[in-house]
Amino acid sequence: SKSSIVIFMFTSMRLCAGEVDRVLNLTVELPGPASQLLEAPSGQFFAVLDGVNGGLAKISDSKTEMLHRGNVASAVFSLAGHLFFTTQEIDDNRVWKISADAVEANVATIQPTDVTNAFGASPTGHCAVARSGAGDIWVEGVPKLLRANGEFASLPTIGDAPKIVPHSRDLHGNSWSLVSTGQKSQLYVHAANAPTEWKEVFLPDGDLWSSVITDINGFVWIGGPNGLRRLNPLDSD
Repeated sequence: SKSSIVIFMFTSMRLCAGEVDRVLNLTVELPGPASQLLEAPSGQFFAVLDGVNGGLAKISDSKTEMLHRGNVASAVFSLAGHLFFTTQEIDDNRVWKISADAVEANVATIQPTDVTNAFGASPTGHCAVARSGAGDIWVEGVPKLLRANGEFASLPTIGDAPKIVPHSRDLHGNSWSLVSTGQKSQLYVHAANAPTEWKEVFLPDGDLWSSVITDINGFVWIGGPNGLRRLNPLDSD
């Protein structure tokens, strides 16, 4: 089955007046449902597609062009414009990279590079890939991260907890990650003043949480079936 996605592009925005001068409505037919939409620094759109026709696609001129076919789990752009994505196959999860120059090239010439070994191991779990507020590239389940300067570094330790990726970063430079197993939710903080380890943050037993964000005032919010809970990072010992 096919799906479609509608992309609204806002131009000449007058934020103070709360007005938008022009809205461009672009409808694109996709070969499968989109689980993630990304925008390159150049303004190009990309989508992670699920289903039998899934993979990583480039969206342009009201059409989609496949960059990689298969079970793509997650994707993210680095600050330099490189596109990193992970794939999940039976006993063979991988990390891939498309260079910034290749992102802008003709799709037919794009050849993703397997960079799994550079991250030290194959991704595990949901194979999530994320970019932290500092510009580092994190991949779930691997022992290394890629710094914004292009150098690899060992991940901070988290004891017996599963290897995770940061989901949000607060005004104080702390990174936060929420891990849910279906039976339990656990919040971790990677403190700016203790960059070598993740620390477990106390949450009441029995509550399940599904997302974590930080606001412009520096507070951390977790949400889920039980509602919302606000945390002050300065109170997390």
